[in-house]
Amino acid sequence: MDTRIKMWRRAALGALMVVAMQAGHAAQGANDIKGARDHPLLTRFVGARINAYSQQDYDEAQMPNQAIEDEDKAQVLALEGKVTRIGYFIDGIKSALEVYRNYEAALKEGGFETLFTCKNDKQCGEGFQPYVLNSGKVRIVGEGDAVIGGNYYALLAKKAVPGGEVYVFMDIMHDDMNQITPVFQQVVETRSMAQGQVKAP
Repeated sequence: MDTRIKMWRRAALGALMVVAMQAGHAAQGANDIKGARDHPLLTRFVGARINAYSQQDYDEAQMPNQAIEDEDKAQVLALEGKVTRIGYFIDGIKSALEVYRNYEAALKEGGFETLFTCKNDKQCGEGFQPYVLNSGKVRIVGEGDAVIGGNYYALLAKKAVPGGEVYVFMDIMHDDMNQITPVFQQVVETRSMAQGQVKAP
């Protein structure tokens, strides 16, 4: 199926998309949702705003590391640790390719090793975007908007750090109809879970 006419449905339609497009040229961070911030290991693309954000001190996470033809039979990298999920909106004048290449270069310069990359359904598989955007196993359901048509790129990278490893998954799309470039980022910092937080005297 032609990815330029395929719709990947996401939650929270309408007003959120209008606000995002109006804020496309706003100052970085000025229109982020309350409490949101960039991950300290990776800055945002210039001009992006955060439209979705969540962070858990310790949780499980699914990191796509290969093509997915059938989302019900997806094989992914399952991790546990500190999980940060961030959704960005970028003005559609910036293509998914330009955004992807910038993130790819930044991760490489930051000492990350690329584990997996793919582009569109031909490389990523027909079930890749539905699994990432709609299954609730990667992106939190309700974090975003509808994305219609356009190219998309995915990337998974990791870096060794004191006490564990950091994994970064990126899904970068271009919405041709609404002229926005949405980006989903999931960062997992693997580490031991804090114990002793509950007592049974």
